[in-house]
Amino acid sequence: MGNTGLVALEYQLRKVLGESPYQVFYENPNRLYNAFKAVFGEGAEALLRILFSTMIREGAIDASSPDEVITLMRRNDENARKALLKMFRPDWV
Repeated sequence: MGNTGLVALEYQLRKVLGESPYQVFYENPNRLYNAFKAVFGEGAEALLRILFSTMIREGAIDASSPDEVITLMRRNDENARKALLKMFRPDWV
């Protein structure tokens, strides 16, 4: 995606959320998932798959697949939030 793409993504998500997308991910991953849907529509899950595939490949998160991460983001409960946070490697946070 590159730095410019990341800045644009953060800007669009911040417009929808009214706050940092990183903070929202930490507090309520489902809300961030819905913001991706609001910004990218039907393409949201494809973009999330690309992002999480890269993060898995680079060792930033410990997940079996991008779909595992997306499934947890879709859920709106505390157990899913905790499971998502445990996937992140401490040296990447």
